[in-house]
Amino acid sequence: MTAIRYNGLDHLTDEEQYVLKKLVEKEFPKIERMMKNVDSVVVDVKTHDKGGKRKMYMLDVKVIAPKTVFSVKAKENTIKKSPYWDLAASAHHAMESLEAEVKHKLKADTVAWKKTDMKRGMRSKLNE
Repeated sequence: MTAIRYNGLDHLTDEEQYVLKKLVEKEFPKIERMMKNVDSVVVDVKTHDKGGKRKMYMLDVKVIAPKTVFSVKAKENTIKKSPYWDLAASAHHAMESLEAEVKHKLKADTVAWKKTDMKRGMRSKLNE
């Protein structure tokens, strides 16, 4: 497995560091299997204190491969249009977005359909 480099961990508590590392290391093997050759992985963590007890988390994840660089920024929830106040939610969103970007660029899901032309075969059987 490729070593994952974390930047900005000094702004997090020990518990938050554990949660972040656990989630990223759990989700990253899926992406690594899709890409097959990963040079390095960088996770940048930024926190913003708004004067209260909570922190706002922003994660930037970069995966560097020999030919391409995949980069994702998770700074707000795209459904609610609100910032992430939960580190685990921010980490999940970043890794899911990274996986979607890798799938999109590598076309990992559509290759089997195009090669075997299974869609047309299934439609003709259903119409009979």
